[in-house]
Amino acid sequence: MEHYDIRRGNNPLPRYRVPLGANPIYCFDKGHLRALSRADLAAPRAVGNYTVIEGRQIELLPNADPFLGARLPVGFAAVPVQFILQHFTSRYSRSINKMENAIHNHRRNMDVYGREIAKNSNFGRPRRPSLKSLNLDTPTEFEQFLQPLKSYYCLRLRMAFDQLLRDAEDGVNYNNLYNNLDVLRLPDINAGVSLDQALVNRWNASNGSFIAVRLDNVGFTFDPTPGGPVLPPPGRARPAPGPPGGGGGGGGGGGGVAAAPLSRIQIDENMLELCQMGRNTKWKGVFIYMEPWQDAIRVSNPFVSFEYKLAFATAQAEFVRRHREFKAVMDAKRARNAQQWKQYRAYRNEMRSSSMLDTNRQPVNQDYAAVERPQVEHFTQEWRHFAFMLKEEMKNFRFLPITAAATAGPVAPGAPAFSFTNGPIRQPYIDISQTVLRSTHRMFLI
Repeated sequence: MEHYDIRRGNNPLPRYRVPLGANPIYCFDKGHLRALSRADLAAPRAVGNYTVIEGRQIELLPNADPFLGARLPVGFAAVPVQFILQHFTSRYSRSINKMENAIHNHRRNMDVYGREIAKNSNFGRPRRPSLKSLNLDTPTEFEQFLQPLKSYYCLRLRMAFDQLLRDAEDGVNYNNLYNNLDVLRLPDINAGVSLDQALVNRWNASNGSFIAVRLDNVGFTFDPTPGGPVLPPPGRARPAPGPPGGGGGGGGGGGGVAAAPLSRIQIDENMLELCQMGRNTKWKGVFIYMEPWQDAIRVSNPFVSFEYKLAFATAQAEFVRRHREFKAVMDAKRARNAQQWKQYRAYRNEMRSSSMLDTNRQPVNQDYAAVERPQVEHFTQEWRHFAFMLKEEMKNFRFLPITAAATAGPVAPGAPAFSFTNGPIRQPYIDISQTVLRSTHRMFLI
Protein backbone atom coordinates (compact mmCIF):
# COMPACT_ATOMS: atom_id res chain seq x y z
CA MET A 1 0.00 0.00 0.00
CA GLU A 2 2.88 2.36 0.73
CA HIS A 3 4.13 1.76 -2.82
CA TYR A 4 0.90 3.15 -4.26
CA ASP A 5 0.75 5.85 -1.61
CA ILE A 6 4.17 7.18 -2.63
CA ARG A 7 3.71 6.72 -6.37
CA ARG A 8 0.10 6.69 -7.35
CA GLY A 9 -0.94 4.30 -10.09
CA ASN A 10 -2.93 5.11 -13.18
CA ASN A 11 -6.42 4.06 -14.22
CA PRO A 12 -8.05 3.47 -10.81
CA LEU A 13 -11.72 2.72 -10.34
CA PRO A 14 -13.99 5.57 -11.53
CA ARG A 15 -15.34 8.01 -8.98
CA TYR A 16 -19.12 7.92 -8.45
CA ARG A 17 -21.06 11.03 -9.37
CA VAL A 18 -24.42 9.70 -8.16
CA PRO A 19 -25.66 8.89 -4.63
CA LEU A 20 -23.99 5.76 -3.29
CA GLY A 21 -26.82 4.62 -1.09
CA ALA A 22 -26.56 3.17 2.40
CA ASN A 23 -23.36 1.57 3.72
CA PRO A 24 -21.05 1.99 0.69
CA ILE A 25 -17.89 -0.08 0.27
CA TYR A 26 -14.67 1.90 0.50
CA CYS A 27 -11.65 0.88 -1.58
CA PHE A 28 -7.98 1.81 -1.62
CA ASP A 29 -7.09 1.63 -5.32
CA LYS A 30 -3.59 2.58 -6.51
CA GLY A 31 -3.27 5.42 -4.03
CA HIS A 32 -6.84 6.69 -4.54
CA LEU A 33 -9.85 6.40 -2.24
CA ARG A 34 -12.98 5.13 -3.95
CA ALA A 35 -16.46 4.31 -2.67
CA LEU A 36 -18.68 1.73 -4.42
CA SER A 37 -22.42 1.26 -4.23
CA ARG A 38 -23.56 -2.07 -2.86
CA ALA A 39 -26.54 -2.02 -5.20
CA ASP A 40 -24.31 -1.96 -8.28
CA LEU A 41 -22.08 -4.72 -6.95
CA ALA A 42 -25.01 -6.95 -5.98
CA ALA A 43 -26.69 -6.75 -9.41
CA PRO A 44 -24.20 -7.60 -12.16
CA ARG A 45 -25.21 -7.53 -15.78
CA ALA A 46 -27.05 -10.50 -17.25
CA VAL A 47 -24.42 -10.94 -19.96
CA GLY A 48 -20.94 -11.23 -18.48
CA ASN A 49 -19.74 -11.12 -14.91
CA TYR A 50 -19.32 -7.35 -14.61
CA THR A 51 -20.99 -4.14 -13.55
CA VAL A 52 -20.98 -0.65 -15.05
CA ILE A 53 -19.65 2.30 -13.06
CA GLU A 54 -19.71 5.71 -14.73
CA GLY A 55 -19.83 4.12 -18.17
CA ARG A 56 -16.96 1.67 -17.54
CA GLN A 57 -17.29 -2.09 -17.35
CA ILE A 58 -15.76 -3.38 -14.11
CA GLU A 59 -15.24 -7.14 -13.85
CA LEU A 60 -16.37 -8.68 -10.55
CA LEU A 61 -15.20 -11.70 -8.60
CA PRO A 62 -17.40 -14.78 -8.93
CA ASN A 63 -18.22 -15.00 -5.19
CA ALA A 64 -19.20 -12.43 -2.60
CA ASP A 65 -16.56 -11.44 -0.07
CA PRO A 66 -17.41 -13.00 3.32
CA PHE A 67 -16.39 -9.87 5.26
CA LEU A 68 -17.87 -7.08 3.13
CA GLY A 69 -20.89 -9.05 1.94
CA ALA A 70 -20.59 -8.03 -1.71
CA ARG A 71 -18.78 -9.08 -4.85
CA LEU A 72 -15.64 -6.99 -5.16
CA PRO A 73 -13.93 -5.98 -8.41
CA VAL A 74 -11.21 -8.30 -9.64
CA GLY A 75 -7.90 -7.68 -7.88
CA PHE A 76 -9.40 -6.46 -4.59
CA ALA A 77 -9.43 -8.20 -1.22
CA ALA A 78 -10.93 -7.26 2.14
CA VAL A 79 -8.29 -6.20 4.69
CA PRO A 80 -9.06 -5.44 8.37
CA VAL A 81 -8.93 -1.75 9.18
CA GLN A 82 -6.94 -2.53 12.33
CA PHE A 83 -4.31 -4.24 10.21
CA ILE A 84 -4.01 -1.09 8.05
CA LEU A 85 -3.91 1.18 11.11
CA GLN A 86 -1.06 -0.84 12.56
CA HIS A 87 1.13 -1.18 9.47
CA PHE A 88 0.26 1.65 7.06
CA THR A 89 2.86 4.45 7.07
CA SER A 90 1.08 7.79 6.87
CA ARG A 91 2.20 11.35 6.26
CA TYR A 92 1.33 12.27 9.82
CA SER A 93 4.55 10.60 10.99
CA ARG A 94 6.66 12.88 8.78
CA SER A 95 4.80 15.96 9.99
CA ILE A 96 5.34 14.93 13.62
CA ASN A 97 9.07 14.47 13.03
CA LYS A 98 9.34 17.86 11.33
CA MET A 99 7.62 19.70 14.20
CA GLU A 100 9.51 17.86 16.98
CA ASN A 101 12.87 18.39 15.25
CA ALA A 102 12.11 22.09 14.79
CA ILE A 103 11.26 22.47 18.50
CA HIS A 104 14.41 20.68 19.71
CA ASN A 105 16.65 22.52 17.24
CA HIS A 106 15.21 25.85 18.40
CA ARG A 107 15.94 24.89 22.01
CA ARG A 108 19.58 24.08 21.17
CA ASN A 109 19.95 27.33 19.22
CA MET A 110 18.59 29.28 22.18
CA ASP A 111 21.16 27.58 24.44
CA VAL A 112 23.97 28.75 22.19
CA TYR A 113 22.43 32.22 22.04
CA GLY A 114 22.27 32.42 25.84
CA ARG A 115 25.92 31.43 26.24
CA GLU A 116 27.01 34.01 23.69
CA ILE A 117 24.99 36.74 25.40
CA ALA A 118 26.67 35.84 28.70
CA LYS A 119 30.03 36.44 26.98
CA ASN A 120 28.84 39.85 25.71
CA SER A 121 29.14 38.59 22.16
CA ASN A 122 27.22 40.25 19.35
CA PHE A 123 25.29 37.13 18.42
CA GLY A 124 21.98 37.33 16.57
CA ARG A 125 18.86 35.86 18.14
CA PRO A 126 17.78 32.61 16.44
CA ARG A 127 14.77 32.93 14.19
CA ARG A 128 11.69 31.21 15.53
CA PRO A 129 10.41 28.55 13.09
CA SER A 130 6.84 28.60 11.89
CA LEU A 131 4.49 25.91 10.66
CA LYS A 132 4.57 27.44 7.20
CA SER A 133 8.35 27.19 7.04
CA LEU A 134 8.23 23.48 7.95
CA ASN A 135 6.27 22.60 4.81
CA LEU A 136 4.19 19.96 6.58
CA ASP A 137 2.79 17.10 4.52
CA THR A 138 -0.85 17.33 3.49
CA PRO A 139 -2.82 14.16 4.32
CA THR A 140 -4.21 12.30 1.35
CA GLU A 141 -7.89 11.63 0.82
CA PHE A 142 -7.42 8.08 2.00
CA GLU A 143 -5.64 9.19 5.20
CA GLN A 144 -8.40 11.65 5.98
CA PHE A 145 -10.92 8.82 5.66
CA LEU A 146 -8.77 6.29 7.57
CA GLN A 147 -7.82 8.61 10.47
CA PRO A 148 -4.47 6.96 11.36
CA LEU A 149 -3.57 6.54 15.00
CA LYS A 150 -0.89 9.23 14.89
CA SER A 151 -3.25 11.83 13.44
CA TYR A 152 -4.58 12.82 16.90
CA TYR A 153 -1.13 13.52 18.34
CA CYS A 154 -0.16 15.38 15.16
CA LEU A 155 -3.22 17.65 15.47
CA ARG A 156 -2.52 18.42 19.14
CA LEU A 157 1.18 19.07 18.43
CA ARG A 158 0.29 21.41 15.59
CA MET A 159 -2.15 23.41 17.72
CA ALA A 160 0.38 23.77 20.57
CA PHE A 161 3.40 24.45 18.34
CA ASP A 162 3.74 28.16 19.18
CA GLN A 163 3.45 27.53 22.92
CA LEU A 164 6.10 24.80 22.73
CA LEU A 165 8.46 27.22 21.01
CA ARG A 166 7.97 29.70 23.85
CA ASP A 167 8.75 26.90 26.31
CA ALA A 168 11.91 26.14 24.33
CA GLU A 169 13.02 29.77 24.70
CA ASP A 170 12.97 29.50 28.50
CA GLY A 171 16.68 29.34 29.22
CA VAL A 172 16.28 28.51 32.91
CA ASN A 173 14.22 25.35 33.01
CA TYR A 174 13.11 23.12 30.16
CA ASN A 175 10.82 20.93 32.25
CA ASN A 176 7.78 22.75 30.91
CA LEU A 177 8.76 21.87 27.35
CA TYR A 178 9.23 18.16 27.98
CA ASN A 179 6.24 17.90 30.28
CA ASN A 180 4.00 19.54 27.70
CA LEU A 181 5.28 17.20 25.00
CA ASP A 182 4.51 14.22 27.23
CA VAL A 183 1.03 15.53 27.94
CA LEU A 184 0.35 16.06 24.24
CA ARG A 185 1.53 12.53 23.50
CA LEU A 186 -0.56 10.88 26.24
CA PRO A 187 -3.07 13.48 27.46
CA ASP A 188 -5.54 11.24 29.32
CA ILE A 189 -5.30 9.26 32.57
CA ASN A 190 -7.35 6.16 33.25
CA ALA A 191 -6.87 4.26 36.51
CA GLY A 192 -3.54 5.98 37.02
CA VAL A 193 -2.24 5.03 33.55
CA SER A 194 -1.46 7.69 30.91
CA LEU A 195 -2.99 6.98 27.52
CA ASP A 196 -4.44 8.60 24.43
CA GLN A 197 -8.18 8.04 24.71
CA ALA A 198 -8.84 9.28 21.17
CA LEU A 199 -6.39 6.69 19.84
CA VAL A 200 -7.98 3.92 21.90
CA ASN A 201 -11.46 4.89 20.72
CA ARG A 202 -10.34 4.85 17.10
CA TRP A 203 -8.77 1.42 17.55
CA ASN A 204 -11.88 -0.02 19.22
CA ALA A 205 -14.19 1.51 16.62
CA SER A 206 -12.24 -0.17 13.82
CA ASN A 207 -12.70 -3.63 15.32
CA GLY A 208 -14.49 -5.82 12.80
CA SER A 209 -14.27 -3.23 10.00
CA PHE A 210 -12.82 -4.06 6.61
CA ILE A 211 -11.77 -2.07 3.58
CA ALA A 212 -11.21 -3.35 0.03
CA VAL A 213 -7.60 -2.97 -1.14
CA ARG A 214 -6.16 -3.70 -4.57
CA LEU A 215 -3.40 -6.26 -4.03
CA ASP A 216 -1.17 -7.19 -6.96
CA ASN A 217 -0.06 -10.83 -7.13
CA VAL A 218 -0.81 -11.44 -3.45
CA GLY A 219 -3.43 -13.99 -2.48
CA PHE A 220 -4.65 -12.62 0.84
CA THR A 221 -7.22 -14.65 2.74
CA PHE A 222 -8.33 -13.85 6.27
CA ASP A 223 -9.47 -16.27 8.93
CA PRO A 224 -12.77 -15.08 10.47
CA THR A 225 -11.65 -16.45 13.85
CA PRO A 226 -9.40 -14.28 16.03
CA GLY A 227 -5.83 -14.48 14.95
CA GLY A 228 -5.57 -12.05 12.08
CA PRO A 229 -4.58 -12.53 8.47
CA VAL A 230 -3.50 -15.85 7.08
CA LEU A 231 -1.22 -15.97 4.05
CA PRO A 232 -1.11 -19.04 1.82
CA PRO A 233 2.28 -20.69 1.43
CA PRO A 234 4.93 -19.68 0.57
CA GLY A 235 3.96 -16.24 1.89
CA ARG A 236 5.72 -14.78 4.90
CA ALA A 237 4.18 -14.89 8.35
CA ARG A 238 2.78 -11.53 9.40
CA PRO A 239 1.67 -10.44 12.87
CA ALA A 240 -2.01 -10.23 13.63
CA PRO A 241 -3.30 -6.74 14.52
CA GLY A 242 -3.08 -6.19 18.26
CA PRO A 243 -4.18 -3.32 20.48
CA PRO A 244 -1.95 -0.24 20.33
CA GLY A 245 0.69 0.28 22.99
CA GLY A 246 0.19 2.99 25.57
CA GLY A 247 3.72 4.45 25.37
CA GLY A 248 4.11 4.75 21.61
CA GLY A 249 2.75 8.23 21.24
CA GLY A 250 -0.24 7.12 19.17
CA GLY A 251 1.85 4.79 17.00
CA GLY A 252 -0.29 1.71 17.48
CA GLY A 253 2.62 -0.61 18.20
CA GLY A 254 2.90 -3.63 20.44
CA GLY A 255 0.23 -5.82 21.92
CA GLY A 256 -0.15 -8.08 18.87
CA VAL A 257 1.03 -11.59 18.26
CA ALA A 258 4.80 -11.53 17.77
CA ALA A 259 5.95 -12.37 14.28
CA ALA A 260 8.36 -15.19 13.64
CA PRO A 261 11.97 -13.99 13.30
CA LEU A 262 12.99 -13.44 9.71
CA SER A 263 15.83 -15.36 8.17
CA ARG A 264 18.83 -13.59 6.65
CA ILE A 265 17.47 -14.17 3.15
CA GLN A 266 14.09 -12.71 4.12
CA ILE A 267 15.81 -9.66 5.64
CA ASP A 268 17.65 -9.07 2.36
CA GLU A 269 14.49 -9.56 0.30
CA ASN A 270 12.60 -7.12 2.50
CA MET A 271 15.43 -4.58 2.15
CA LEU A 272 15.38 -4.91 -1.65
CA GLU A 273 11.61 -4.46 -1.70
CA LEU A 274 11.82 -1.30 0.40
CA CYS A 275 14.62 0.07 -1.77
CA GLN A 276 12.55 -0.50 -4.90
CA MET A 277 9.69 1.41 -3.27
CA GLY A 278 12.00 4.29 -2.37
CA ARG A 279 11.66 3.79 1.40
CA ASN A 280 15.19 2.52 2.05
CA THR A 281 18.57 3.76 0.82
CA LYS A 282 20.77 0.91 1.99
CA TRP A 283 20.94 -0.37 -1.60
CA LYS A 284 21.16 2.45 -4.16
CA GLY A 285 21.78 0.40 -7.28
CA VAL A 286 25.53 1.12 -7.18
CA PHE A 287 28.35 -1.41 -7.19
CA ILE A 288 31.35 0.87 -7.74
CA TYR A 289 32.17 4.58 -7.64
CA MET A 290 33.91 5.91 -10.76
CA GLU A 291 36.00 8.96 -11.57
CA PRO A 292 37.81 9.61 -14.89
CA TRP A 293 41.31 8.11 -14.94
CA GLN A 294 40.92 6.75 -11.40
CA ASP A 295 40.57 3.15 -10.23
CA ALA A 296 37.09 1.98 -9.30
CA ILE A 297 36.10 2.17 -5.63
CA ARG A 298 34.07 -0.80 -4.44
CA VAL A 299 30.84 -0.19 -2.54
CA SER A 300 30.43 -2.10 0.71
CA ASN A 301 28.19 -5.16 0.53
CA PRO A 302 24.73 -4.21 1.86
CA PHE A 303 23.43 -7.78 2.33
CA VAL A 304 23.57 -10.08 5.34
CA SER A 305 22.84 -13.53 3.85
CA PHE A 306 25.55 -15.61 2.22
CA GLU A 307 23.57 -16.08 -1.02
CA TYR A 308 22.98 -12.40 -1.64
CA LYS A 309 26.49 -11.49 -0.50
CA LEU A 310 27.89 -13.89 -3.07
CA ALA A 311 25.59 -12.53 -5.76
CA PHE A 312 26.58 -8.94 -4.98
CA ALA A 313 30.30 -9.76 -4.88
CA THR A 314 30.13 -11.63 -8.20
CA ALA A 315 28.29 -8.81 -9.97
CA GLN A 316 30.58 -6.21 -8.39
CA ALA A 317 33.68 -8.07 -9.54
CA GLU A 318 32.30 -8.10 -13.08
CA PHE A 319 31.72 -4.33 -13.07
CA VAL A 320 35.21 -3.77 -11.60
CA ARG A 321 36.75 -5.92 -14.34
CA ARG A 322 34.97 -4.02 -17.09
CA HIS A 323 36.04 -0.71 -15.56
CA ARG A 324 39.64 -1.92 -15.28
CA GLU A 325 39.72 -3.06 -18.92
CA PHE A 326 38.26 0.22 -20.13
CA LYS A 327 40.79 2.16 -18.04
CA ALA A 328 43.65 0.13 -19.55
CA VAL A 329 42.39 0.89 -23.08
CA MET A 330 41.99 4.58 -22.30
CA ASP A 331 45.44 4.81 -20.70
CA ALA A 332 46.98 3.23 -23.81
CA LYS A 333 45.08 5.60 -26.11
CA ARG A 334 46.11 8.63 -24.08
CA ALA A 335 49.76 7.53 -23.98
CA ARG A 336 49.78 6.92 -27.74
CA ASN A 337 48.17 10.28 -28.44
CA ALA A 338 50.63 12.03 -26.12
CA GLN A 339 53.56 10.40 -27.95
CA GLN A 340 52.23 11.56 -31.31
CA TRP A 341 51.91 15.13 -30.05
CA LYS A 342 55.43 14.94 -28.61
CA GLN A 343 56.89 13.89 -31.96
CA TYR A 344 54.90 16.48 -33.86
CA ARG A 345 55.93 19.34 -31.54
CA ALA A 346 59.58 18.25 -31.52
CA TYR A 347 59.99 18.63 -35.31
CA ARG A 348 57.88 21.79 -35.54
CA ASN A 349 59.69 23.50 -32.67
CA GLU A 350 63.12 22.65 -34.11
CA MET A 351 62.25 23.97 -37.57
CA ARG A 352 61.02 27.23 -36.02
CA SER A 353 64.20 27.66 -33.96
CA SER A 354 66.61 30.48 -34.90
CA SER A 355 69.48 27.99 -34.92
CA MET A 356 68.15 26.58 -38.20
CA LEU A 357 68.17 29.90 -40.05
CA ASP A 358 70.73 30.26 -42.95
CA THR A 359 72.35 26.93 -42.18
CA ASN A 360 72.67 23.66 -44.01
CA ARG A 361 72.46 21.60 -40.80
CA GLN A 362 70.09 18.70 -40.91
CA PRO A 363 67.39 18.75 -38.21
CA VAL A 364 67.92 16.38 -35.32
CA ASN A 365 64.23 15.33 -35.40
CA GLN A 366 64.07 14.81 -39.14
CA ASP A 367 62.53 11.36 -38.57
CA TYR A 368 59.38 13.16 -37.47
CA ALA A 369 59.19 15.33 -40.57
CA ALA A 370 56.33 13.28 -42.03
CA VAL A 371 54.34 13.18 -38.81
CA GLU A 372 50.99 14.85 -39.30
CA ARG A 373 49.32 16.98 -36.72
CA PRO A 374 47.43 14.58 -34.39
CA GLN A 375 43.73 14.89 -33.92
CA VAL A 376 42.45 16.49 -30.74
CA GLU A 377 40.90 13.76 -28.59
CA HIS A 378 38.34 14.23 -25.79
CA PHE A 379 39.26 11.29 -23.61
CA THR A 380 37.56 12.65 -20.48
CA GLN A 381 34.29 12.89 -22.38
CA GLU A 382 34.65 9.24 -23.36
CA TRP A 383 35.14 8.42 -19.69
CA ARG A 384 31.94 10.22 -18.80
CA HIS A 385 29.98 8.38 -21.48
CA PHE A 386 31.31 5.06 -20.25
CA ALA A 387 30.55 5.89 -16.62
CA PHE A 388 27.02 6.97 -17.52
CA MET A 389 26.25 3.75 -19.41
CA LEU A 390 27.75 1.61 -16.65
CA LYS A 391 25.75 3.44 -13.99
CA GLU A 392 22.55 2.86 -15.98
CA GLU A 393 23.34 -0.84 -16.16
CA MET A 394 24.02 -0.97 -12.42
CA LYS A 395 20.81 0.92 -11.69
CA ASN A 396 18.78 -1.59 -13.73
CA PHE A 397 20.40 -4.58 -12.00
CA ARG A 398 17.85 -6.81 -10.27
CA PHE A 399 18.28 -9.67 -7.80
CA LEU A 400 15.89 -12.57 -8.14
CA PRO A 401 14.50 -13.98 -4.88
CA ILE A 402 16.06 -17.16 -3.55
CA THR A 403 14.02 -20.27 -4.32
CA ALA A 404 14.07 -23.77 -2.89
CA ALA A 405 16.19 -24.94 -5.83
CA ALA A 406 18.62 -22.11 -5.18
CA THR A 407 19.33 -23.35 -1.65
CA ALA A 408 19.55 -27.03 -2.56
CA GLY A 409 22.48 -29.16 -1.51
CA PRO A 410 25.62 -29.92 -3.51
CA VAL A 411 25.34 -31.17 -7.07
CA ALA A 412 25.32 -34.94 -7.42
CA PRO A 413 28.50 -36.58 -8.81
CA GLY A 414 28.52 -36.71 -12.57
CA ALA A 415 26.21 -33.71 -12.96
CA PRO A 416 27.33 -30.94 -15.31
CA ALA A 417 29.32 -28.15 -13.72
CA PHE A 418 27.25 -25.20 -12.60
CA SER A 419 27.42 -22.04 -14.67
CA PHE A 420 25.31 -18.98 -15.24
CA THR A 421 23.51 -20.59 -18.17
CA ASN A 422 22.69 -24.16 -17.16
CA GLY A 423 20.68 -25.33 -14.15
CA PRO A 424 19.88 -25.69 -11.49
CA ILE A 425 19.65 -21.98 -10.72
CA ARG A 426 21.56 -21.47 -7.49
CA GLN A 427 22.12 -17.72 -7.41
CA PRO A 428 19.68 -14.80 -7.21
CA TYR A 429 21.45 -12.66 -9.83
CA ILE A 430 20.54 -14.70 -12.89
CA ASP A 431 18.19 -12.07 -14.34
CA ILE A 432 20.10 -8.93 -15.28
CA SER A 433 23.52 -10.49 -14.73
CA GLN A 434 23.01 -12.57 -17.85
CA THR A 435 23.07 -9.33 -19.82
CA VAL A 436 26.10 -8.23 -17.85
CA LEU A 437 28.01 -11.42 -18.54
CA ARG A 438 27.16 -11.44 -22.24
CA SER A 439 28.49 -7.91 -22.60
CA THR A 440 31.75 -8.35 -20.71
CA HIS A 441 33.92 -7.91 -23.80
CA ARG A 442 31.97 -4.91 -25.05
CA MET A 443 33.28 -1.40 -24.45
CA PHE A 444 31.41 1.88 -24.58
CA LEU A 445 33.80 3.68 -26.92
CA ILE A 446 31.84 6.71 -28.03
